[in-house]
Amino acid sequence: MKNVFRISLYFLLVAKISFGQGYWTKVGDMPENRYAHTVDEINGKIYIVGGIHNENDPFPTTALVYDTTTKNWNNIPLISTEYKVFHTSCVVDDKLYVIGGWTGNPTNFGKMEMFDPITGLWSSKSPMPTPRANLSCAAIGNKIYVVGGMDISNWPGLKTLEVYDISTDTWATLADMPTGRWGLRAVAVNGKLYIFGGRTDVQGHAYASVEVYDPLTNNWTTKSIMPTARYQFSTCLLDSNIFVIGGWRSSSQGPIYDKIEIYN
Repeated sequence: MKNVFRISLYFLLVAKISFGQGYWTKVGDMPENRYAHTVDEINGKIYIVGGIHNENDPFPTTALVYDTTTKNWNNIPLISTEYKVFHTSCVVDDKLYVIGGWTGNPTNFGKMEMFDPITGLWSSKSPMPTPRANLSCAAIGNKIYVVGGMDISNWPGLKTLEVYDISTDTWATLADMPTGRWGLRAVAVNGKLYIFGGRTDVQGHAYASVEVYDPLTNNWTTKSIMPTARYQFSTCLLDSNIFVIGGWRSSSQGPIYDKIEIYN
């Protein structure tokens, strides 16, 4: 199933959707196959970090950068030779933060690194208190909220929510998410953290639940469920609409490539 999953993310990365008219436009090919990577945009450039190539040469040693103006691809070196897969990332003040995930060193699940496109340099930041992979994150102001995931020795999904303060390079632990899950997605809208989907263990099915965290009260609330339960999917935000794209239902039910749902 690895080849199929890789292709589904390939089309997500190189396609551009017109939300008003509901059609996709292919804008180019990636120079190499990847899956289980992250994708972020900074000033018209798309940054693709980590992931898996293939079984013969599994782990990339560089990040890919796509320039939406010139339509050209470039490589940038990573901060170390350790591979990174099933991590999470987000952008704050035009800087890219890459957090957690499996690496070549099992003690480094909590690593946090920042890339500055202006200088072209990576730097290490304070590690997460709870090392994990298959997690998700979103930024509100100058703080990054990191939620869910799994640890190296235990598949059941974590309820853990931790926040990183960029100004002080410190972490704090917040109220647990109601439902432990991995393969989830977090999106920040209007000062709140929205959590979609995920699953709890290897054998379990995907979640359709939506949970919302309010940083002002340190409390969680439950919202209406998604029409389609899923994990390992993608999300994007446009005009306060959250687009939920693709993913998997369960190991036995397989993928749902063409399902796009919108949460307002």
